[in-house]
Amino acid sequence: MSARTSIELHGDGFRLVEVELPLRRRTAGDVRVRAFLSEVFSPDDPALLTRELARHRQDRGLVPSAWVTVWGLRSVQQSLRLPPAKPTDLEALALREVRKEIAPLETATDPPSVSIAIGAEVQVGSHRRREVSLVAVAADEVRRRIQPVIDAGFVVEGVLTPALALAAVARADHEAAPEVPSAYVALSARSTCVAIIRDGVVLFAREMPWGHDGDWSAEGQESTRARLIAEIKRSILYFKQTFRATVEHVVLCGDMANIRALTAPLGTELNATVKTLDSLVGIDVSTVPEPADEFRSAVAGLRLAIATASDPRPGANLLPASIRTARAARTRTRRVTLATAASLVLMLAVYMLAQRSASAYAAQRQRVEAQLASLEPEAQRVDALRQAYTLATAREAAVSAFDSQGPRLARLLEALSGSAPDDIVLTAVTVTAEGMAWRVTVTGVAITEDAAAGQMAINRLIERASASPYLGTPEQPPSLRVVSGRGTSEGSAILASAIPPGMTGVEFVLNFRVMK
Repeated sequence: MSARTSIELHGDGFRLVEVELPLRRRTAGDVRVRAFLSEVFSPDDPALLTRELARHRQDRGLVPSAWVTVWGLRSVQQSLRLPPAKPTDLEALALREVRKEIAPLETATDPPSVSIAIGAEVQVGSHRRREVSLVAVAADEVRRRIQPVIDAGFVVEGVLTPALALAAVARADHEAAPEVPSAYVALSARSTCVAIIRDGVVLFAREMPWGHDGDWSAEGQESTRARLIAEIKRSILYFKQTFRATVEHVVLCGDMANIRALTAPLGTELNATVKTLDSLVGIDVSTVPEPADEFRSAVAGLRLAIATASDPRPGANLLPASIRTARAARTRTRRVTLATAASLVLMLAVYMLAQRSASAYAAQRQRVEAQLASLEPEAQRVDALRQAYTLATAREAAVSAFDSQGPRLARLLEALSGSAPDDIVLTAVTVTAEGMAWRVTVTGVAITEDAAAGQMAINRLIERASASPYLGTPEQPPSLRVVSGRGTSEGSAILASAIPPGMTGVEFVLNFRVMK
């Protein structure tokens, strides 16, 4: 399970937490804080700040991946209501709308670092509009402020302003209604931030360079309370006049001692419900880091860092684009290098496997060829014996057939000869074996005075053959053709020459099926 470190850089020091990131989104009350540091050190010396951060990173074993909330940045916050459009079109339109306001943040080397959040649709008069929040900061200032964190060994994944961190607090506040605008206030020793948020989007933000100054006396707390009430009143009134919406909820967090004492006077003066985030609501109480008592007393001051670290999908990031682009280029180069190396290793493995397979195949082929060479003479001898056996078997079958069926064929020929009248000359008898029977084809010619007499002679042959036990009835009627003599103009030249003058020849073909 991964984790994330969140660092909050104040004008008077820093505080940090390390939060466990779940593999999937957890339900409310499941934020697990693994380590924290609530003490604040003077960052006047960047080298000292780097040493302190590096020491705590090593001593506490903090993960390098970090998000940083930076107080006191020169920034521009604009809330716009634009016509509904695609997110990319809304971003381009928002940048065009505020180009003059963010121009002072641009330097010769760096454009401003800009974050754009798109909120819900609202009704403005008779039109639907989309709320868009834009925050811009000077990129060179961001780079300078986070450099000690980078030098301490952290990898800065994202940068937020206090107002954007309060938006993360609002998204994590499961007791609030997202569609209702609420004022979130973070109070520290030298700085105070007021942000009015709806649907997780900052609609109004104001960061003041004053705080409680660590004065816990009654007079000091009264002065802080009066100043805070006046500032929140002014912010809510401006928001109401601009957005035509009322703020009815105020949420307080920060490292002011006894911050809960502000709820009653603020509620009375602002006519709103006031809540403080000084309890463990939204935090997994079973994994409170040690020392647990110190964590419980400092949790209100750690709320920005906890919300930033535990936000599964941060809605904004002010890390300069040049850093992100260079980091992405290095990541791509590293991935390409690793992919190339992996491909080379894979190709080498495939080549070695192919070589080994080819060698094994060649050796196997040589063994098979040697076996075939030794078996070839034996195969030729076996083939010669098989041919001789086949020939002998065929001869034996022919002799056996002749011995068993020759007398019956002789009787068949005798019956055929006895059945033929004197007028019929048999020209061919063909016998073909078909399994358990013979197919006998008899061809002849009837020589008579005319074709009718020839037909009668052929009919007498069929009657005698049908009465014979050796022939039987023909399978089909005879095929007849007048070949010469009276009554025909065509005929066989050979048969015509054998027929006496004045006589007629009728050629016929009979087919018999005789059982063996």
